[in-house]
Amino acid sequence: MKNKLEKLKQKTLKVVEIFPQGFKVKYKFAYLKAWLDKKQLSFKKFSSSDNQDEYDLAFVNLEKEWILDGICQEINKYCDKITYFHYSLYNIPKAKAYFFAHYSLFKEAILKNPQILGQVNLVFYTHSRNIGVMEQELVYFLKKGTYILTMNTACEKMLIEKGVDSAKIKTVLGGADEEKFSKVEKIRGKKPCIGFSVRYSDQSLYDRKNYELVIELIKKLDFSDIILLGTDWEKHKEFINVQSLSYFQYVNVFYDEYPKYYQKMDIFVSVSKLEGGPIPLIESMMCNVVPVVSNTGFAPDIIVNGKNGFIFDVNSTADDIIKIIKQALEIETDVRATIQHLTWRNFSKEVQQLAGLL
Repeated sequence: MKNKLEKLKQKTLKVVEIFPQGFKVKYKFAYLKAWLDKKQLSFKKFSSSDNQDEYDLAFVNLEKEWILDGICQEINKYCDKITYFHYSLYNIPKAKAYFFAHYSLFKEAILKNPQILGQVNLVFYTHSRNIGVMEQELVYFLKKGTYILTMNTACEKMLIEKGVDSAKIKTVLGGADEEKFSKVEKIRGKKPCIGFSVRYSDQSLYDRKNYELVIELIKKLDFSDIILLGTDWEKHKEFINVQSLSYFQYVNVFYDEYPKYYQKMDIFVSVSKLEGGPIPLIESMMCNVVPVVSNTGFAPDIIVNGKNGFIFDVNSTADDIIKIIKQALEIETDVRATIQHLTWRNFSKEVQQLAGLL
């Protein structure tokens, strides 16, 4: 009798462990189903009788025309395997490996498609934000991924501190098209050109871009020409006060035209409070532009302060940043040479290797 009770206890513990204490009650049965289904599929993965085509790599996303969808497209561009773009969390097709464009998608994908747990799952982690999942729950599901791909080492360190196995985390810095964003030699002694590349949004989610500071800097940088690459800035209440400045140019163009504007810049400025990248940092540096950016995202991973750019504290004032910009104008470093390995071709290759496709 004692032995039977002990066996029952062990079986109960195995089931309970799939939803740690504190998880939302409404998900418990879904977790149980996912766990049981995985037990059935962990060895056979997908049934050989499944009449769906099998892809080498499936990209899972919800939005087209999103920057993360653009990154998926860049991975695919340099991949000669059979790939598929799936814009839903339902009916995810059979594939050898999956790339989830954002970590917020992974939990629901598992619950709706538990069979994917038998495959390689790459989960892209851009930066921390509130996705409506408590931390314990998020960490639990991230641990189910094969690899968590972080955009910078700061996120890698943070996830390790929260309990994700370090062996599962791989930092893969972003990239740029090295042919499209080509190097331009800077002309010394001319009026400098300072550039920003940031889209405006009046949604609170995007307060991290520090729009007010961008406007303040544009007003104060009257010793230079200013280029602002972006969209929807007409919606900002203060934009009318900078739009008519003689040294200011607002550029709302298709992405394919961005390189020619980066090539006009001497200094690239980003004042965000929170970033995964930003990707425009690499794009501008590929054009040999000196960066002056906030201490966020992968800036500390690619910038050696005072050598190939400058990093300032996220709480810096406009006057603090302007002083640094004036220092940056004296840098003669070949900026492109310091980041020329950060291409989408190399990024794609690293993703494919982690997916087991190379």
